[in-house]
Amino acid sequence: LYHWRKTPESSAARVDAKPYAKQAAQKALKQHLKERGQTGRVLEGLLAGHFRVRFKLTSRPLVSLVLPTDDQRRRVTGRGEISLLQNFLLSLMQKTTYSRYELLVCDNGKLSVESQKLLESIPHRRLSYQEIHPSFNFARKANFCFRQARGAYVVLLNDDLEVITHDWIEAMLEWATQTSIGAVGCKLLY
Repeated sequence: LYHWRKTPESSAARVDAKPYAKQAAQKALKQHLKERGQTGRVLEGLLAGHFRVRFKLTSRPLVSLVLPTDDQRRRVTGRGEISLLQNFLLSLMQKTTYSRYELLVCDNGKLSVESQKLLESIPHRRLSYQEIHPSFNFARKANFCFRQARGAYVVLLNDDLEVITHDWIEAMLEWATQTSIGAVGCKLLY
């Protein structure tokens, strides 16, 4: 953690007032990576004075993308009614740059004809989950999928998501492949 003191009468109240402090912060992060023996780049963050560390991936493991779905449609402001599953699949295909993944679509045996056609155009494995208990149980459905995943890493997704960042899998793998980390999540925007 790198920081500087800020008082009301000080110029330190503005991030851009002390460019040398920003450079020192970036240098501190680079030094920290070096001391830990990690390979990564320290990039400018989204806000002034913030940084993002991007670690180098040393391998390209298979990632299992687990997608439970009921193939629902929903009204989205500014877009009208959309198929959640189809919208997610299109964004996945158009924007994802990491190619070593398997897609496991877990449905309840009631996919629409349109969704089936879209799935036929992309590599995937379809798992049909039949609920044997009277009430819906997300954990049971997810565990059913996890047992059939072949990847070294599993990403549990919802069908109401949309991929907006091309390197989303890489960004999570950068952290997940570190031995001291057991689980990784990402920021979801509504």
